[in-house]
Amino acid sequence: LSCWMSTSEEDGSFWPLDLLAPKQNKIVSENIKVLDTAHDNKVLEMPLEEYIVGVVSAEMPVSYEPEALKAQAVAARTYASARKQEFEAGKCSHYDEGAYVCNTTHCQVYRTEEGLREVKGDEWMEKNFPKILSAVYETAGEVLYYDGSLVEQPLFFSSGGERTENSEDVFVSAVPYLRSVESGAYEEESPHKDVEVTVTMEDVKSKVSAAYGAEAGQSVTAETIQVVSRTDGGAVAEMKMGNLELTGRQVRSLFGLASADFEVNIGNGEVTFVTSGSGHRVGLSQYGANGMAKQGKTYREILEHYYSGVEVKKQK
Repeated sequence: LSCWMSTSEEDGSFWPLDLLAPKQNKIVSENIKVLDTAHDNKVLEMPLEEYIVGVVSAEMPVSYEPEALKAQAVAARTYASARKQEFEAGKCSHYDEGAYVCNTTHCQVYRTEEGLREVKGDEWMEKNFPKILSAVYETAGEVLYYDGSLVEQPLFFSSGGERTENSEDVFVSAVPYLRSVESGAYEEESPHKDVEVTVTMEDVKSKVSAAYGAEAGQSVTAETIQVVSRTDGGAVAEMKMGNLELTGRQVRSLFGLASADFEVNIGNGEVTFVTSGSGHRVGLSQYGANGMAKQGKTYREILEHYYSGVEVKKQK
């Protein structure tokens, strides 16, 4: 039987993707270089599809529908391919380290077969791992294109709430395929709805003081906490807190909220934030993808919904 093994003999990876493929359809994969931050920044070199298996296994629950796992595989493959393209142009963020991507959330979480076995256990590997392999094999070589070019930022996150966000409302630039789209109809099973975080007014003052100075903290009162504006996706764009004007992202970070889409309730000396969604909410919602799959949508339909105007095609 023909199986893939990593080109790095030391990392112990073993991904039997070819066991799923008829001999005439054997997968041919270019290599990718991955910075292993857990082991002295060693660079692991392996076939791209092997890497995608490790990413999907680490980034999305195996309990999700097959079409959602396929959507995640295409998004992950697109991201890796875009970083390789940047590396070859000499501008990748890990260029000086000799890698296209790292194995953390800075890029995409990746685990080797050995790492997965340690985290998930032998039973998970036997029962669930083949489902991941199938999702990767059935989408092998497929990536996202927008206007004829490889998508550079196929972002994804946990849960979008009612809508996802426009990229410029969260990050710096307006990206044409990262537009706010409806997601709530597909996220009925998401646990990230109406999640409450309650902070005493004194703790609010303390946190604001620590981040922005004592004067700013002392200026905070119940009357001076107010949402000023929201984004197209529903997140807080601007918020008044004492003599400060903060973004929703700043408030989210300050109080450890799941997302910047929140309501504020004040009373009895407490401030309660009620959040919707989880993560930056730009691009593919993983809960939304699973919900769409449960409604019979294909991975292509899922990707074309969350990434506006894209095409799913074999890599050029």
